[in-house]
Amino acid sequence: MIHHQKSHFAALPDAASQLDPDLNNFMTLSIAPLNVPLIVESIDSGRDARSRLTSLGILPGMEITILTRDHDGPMTLTVKGTKIALGRGISGKVLVSVNQDLHKE
Repeated sequence: MIHHQKSHFAALPDAASQLDPDLNNFMTLSIAPLNVPLIVESIDSGRDARSRLTSLGILPGMEITILTRDHDGPMTLTVKGTKIALGRGISGKVLVSVNQDLHKE
């Protein structure tokens, strides 16, 4: 007998539709909206992942912007004016918020 599991990702609402500019919303980088200035709030990872993120300039307080995101693969983002690719797994360890000072709707 074959059992089909439902994808948990299909049940997730679009992150951009949940953003309220008047609230301080935190989300993982993996679901954050595209082309919106974000601030890294924290990194929830082990030493190796934290070291990799640090070497890429992804630290709490830094501003980043997601340029592209593939559903199955890496995302492209800018950090300090440099484009980098970041895998979906490690991006789920980075907690971000919308930079309210720069994001105007």
